[in-house]
Amino acid sequence: MMRGMGLRAPAIRDDWRGMACVAASLLATLNITACTSAPRITVADDLVVELRNAGVPIETQEPAPMPSGSQFRFDEGVRVKGQGLFVDILRIEDRRVFDIAKSAGRLLVVAEAVAGQPIPDNPSVYARHPFVVIIRQQPEGLALEHTLAKMLPPEPE
Repeated sequence: MMRGMGLRAPAIRDDWRGMACVAASLLATLNITACTSAPRITVADDLVVELRNAGVPIETQEPAPMPSGSQFRFDEGVRVKGQGLFVDILRIEDRRVFDIAKSAGRLLVVAEAVAGQPIPDNPSVYARHPFVVIIRQQPEGLALEHTLAKMLPPEPE
């Protein structure tokens, strides 16, 4: 009790316990929100499923052609097509190769030429490790890069 006033001073220990409970609740809420905001995508097929769920008009799915030689390699590749849609999804685990592919989207065009594939006009490349998504064609009004940004979290700087 505080002398002369008949009031009891709050215990510091009780204040810290209350703040710890509030902090733990806040962290749990943030963790749940973070876990539910972006789906867990580990392989190219996961990304294809999520794109379909988001309404991307995927009609066919096949393995992406592998370039010949060892200059450019990827761990997994899927080519998806649909009405006005032509996209390659590559999974590149090797960070060095991924960084080269990410920063040099045109290198992919060269790799395709080596593999004997047609060279696209002007593909758009969206990259989030370990995925490189080459958007060759997309239906008018479909913002595929925006959809991908929701599914694949940004890379840490």
